[in-house]
Amino acid sequence: MSGLGTLWKAPKSINGVGLIIPLWIKVIIFLILISLVVTQIYLYGQKQFSLGEKAEKALWLSRANTELTAANNKITELQEKYRKQEQLNTQAMADKDAQLLKELQNVKSTKNTIISDLRANNLKLRIPITASTSQTCGNITTETSASTIISHGETRAELSQEASEFLINFASECDEVAIQLTAAQDIITADRVAAP
Repeated sequence: MSGLGTLWKAPKSINGVGLIIPLWIKVIIFLILISLVVTQIYLYGQKQFSLGEKAEKALWLSRANTELTAANNKITELQEKYRKQEQLNTQAMADKDAQLLKELQNVKSTKNTIISDLRANNLKLRIPITASTSQTCGNITTETSASTIISHGETRAELSQEASEFLINFASECDEVAIQLTAAQDIITADRVAAP
């Protein structure tokens, strides 16, 4: 007890000048001061780390935003480019469609003109035939000659009006199909060329 009792004794004054601070209090004060300094250093370090982290994050966000802005500008530029290309392609398709319709109308107009000339007897369709053919059936020999017209040494037969109209309609339909097929080929070729 004597050791513990001496620790808790009131300090003595020396010649009334001051108190003597026991060693254990000095150690506690020193430990408190050291812990306060360490705490302050720790808090300062945390604050600096936080500031550095915020600065690094701000720098990273700034870089990311710059890259994102550049990417968005590129996207907008490409969208505008392809919209213009799409508009040009649409206009080209509309022009081809108008040209196709005009050509089809020209074919029908030509067909109608030819048929009306045929019906007005201003036009006759003829096919080449041999001048005269002899056919032998058993003991009977026949010569066939249609309504023939000799021109420059060729023999031709005139087609009936119904046969002529059929051939003209059929030829007109063939012309329409050929025009449509050519237009489709032009569209496919233009689409392949325009594709990136």
